[in-house]
Amino acid sequence: LRPYQDRLNFVQQLEKSQQCLHSVGLQDWKPPDAFCCPVTMELMRDPVVASDGFTYERDTLVKLLTTTRCSPLTRETLNRQIMVPNINLKKRIRDLPHEICDFVSKKRSRGE
Repeated sequence: LRPYQDRLNFVQQLEKSQQCLHSVGLQDWKPPDAFCCPVTMELMRDPVVASDGFTYERDTLVKLLTTTRCSPLTRETLNRQIMVPNINLKKRIRDLPHEICDFVSKKRSRGE
């Protein structure tokens, strides 16, 4: 049940971010590529650093490790035991849209 609750929370955060961006006229804003998993190209909700030093979506990396032990980016053998949560990136993914909205709102209120 926990994974489904995490996904629901992530989707709800995305919706709030989109509403915020839309409210300041940035409905076409796209997150930086660094926020997307290099395998799926989708926004990461649970980024982890693998033994190759790259960050992937946790679920994607787990699935990848069931079929191959090779890094999709470096082709080196991945250590299945190394999967470090990228807490800083997760926070940036969550916070950046709201920081942008706050910045735009403050600029507009100052008449810039």
